[in-house]
Amino acid sequence: MRNKLFIMSEGKIKNASKCSYDGVNFSSKLEMFCYKQLKEAGIDFIYQPETIELIPSFELNFKCYEDIGRIVRDENKKVKYSTKRFDLTNKVRSISYTPDFSCCNGLYIIETKGFSNDAFPMRWKLYKQHLMNTGFTGILMMPENQKEIIECIKIIKDNLSKTH
Repeated sequence: MRNKLFIMSEGKIKNASKCSYDGVNFSSKLEMFCYKQLKEAGIDFIYQPETIELIPSFELNFKCYEDIGRIVRDENKKVKYSTKRFDLTNKVRSISYTPDFSCCNGLYIIETKGFSNDAFPMRWKLYKQHLMNTGFTGILMMPENQKEIIECIKIIKDNLSKTH
């Protein structure tokens, strides 16, 4: 089933194994696979090109009490320390987004997404709106498996051959 949410405790995403290749640290094996396929195909790209601020931070002009802070656990899932508390807050953090790959001077953007967390669908919609508002005219792709990454590479290569 596509786009089903698979969340584990502490916000970790199921099946997302951090890994490295060529001195680059990836958030998942799917990202690393895409990196290798782009290199093998000879396509110019930038990994995690820039972080885009989708909604800036702001301060509330009213009182808001809510659960703030975080819990940090050790490798055995025991609480190391907690800053969580129900308290007054007036600051709201920004929402930002960093795409996985930007190819060929921004003509193609690839976001590899095996399993998404609960925040991703809204962030993805905000990112697409940002691209529209900034005049992006390229192709945005979100492959969810290796087969779809190979199809993305084919699409990029076919479109590049038509423009040259």
